Amino acid sequence: MQRYKKNLILTCHSYIPGSFCIFAVLFNKKNMKVITTTDELTQVLSEKRKGGFAVGLVPTMGALHEGHLTLVRRSVAENDYTVVSVFVNPTQFNNKADLDKYPRDLDRDVTMLGNAGCNLVFAPKVSIVTGK
Repeated sequence: MQRYKKNLILTCHSYIPGSFCIFAVLFNKKNMKVITTTDELTQVLSEKRKGGFAVGLVPTMGALHEGHLTLVRRSVAENDYTVVSVFVNPTQFNNKADLDKYPRDLDRDVTMLGNAGCNLVFAPKVSIVTGK
């Protein structure tokens, strides 16, 4: 195993002797942060950019599925630091009943994102984003 970027461990698994290596990324979820304010987000991103990190963003409304996770894994592969936003925007719903029914399970989403290699989850409250 080789340590990489402090929180990732790379392992090589070969299915057929002599074939190419397939890399599996194992992520330590304890290193993943979940933040809820723009001040925290600004601070973290400022530190990463000053450190020369390439930062990837995957915006979501939560209720994650494999399509989201594919985007997260791609961001992890192409960037030094991956941020996923989880925000259900009420202005995207014409019908309040649809907004109320929209599935929300941040704990589940955070677990899935940690397993996919995400570094930071930005999960603001509506008032933080809209000012209302």
